[in-house]
Amino acid sequence: MYLIDTDVLIYSLKGHSEVMDHLQRTATAPKAVSVISYGELLYGARKSARPEENFARVRRLGEVLPVIDVSPAVMEAFGSLKARLERKGAASTTLTSLLRQRLDQQRMAQAQY
Repeated sequence: MYLIDTDVLIYSLKGHSEVMDHLQRTATAPKAVSVISYGELLYGARKSARPEENFARVRRLGEVLPVIDVSPAVMEAFGSLKARLERKGAASTTLTSLLRQRLDQQRMAQAQY
């Protein structure tokens, strides 16, 4: 599953060609948006030059892609994973990729039952 971060979502809403190409190549892969990214998009839409139009676009995006809650357990995993990866020299790891790893771990654990 791809947990799409705010910047990628903004680029897709603006029709950025590289992002759109990547989304086309991964069209069959499941995708989701974190509730944090969704909130950031709604905030950006409300403060934009065209708030109603952009708010409607973000709402449509939330209807097309699942919006995933970020629980305390996910954030605890984020803190642990990021600290571990920074110790290994991977300081630029994004929250999105860490959340994706955690979601994958949760899915694998559920599949084993």
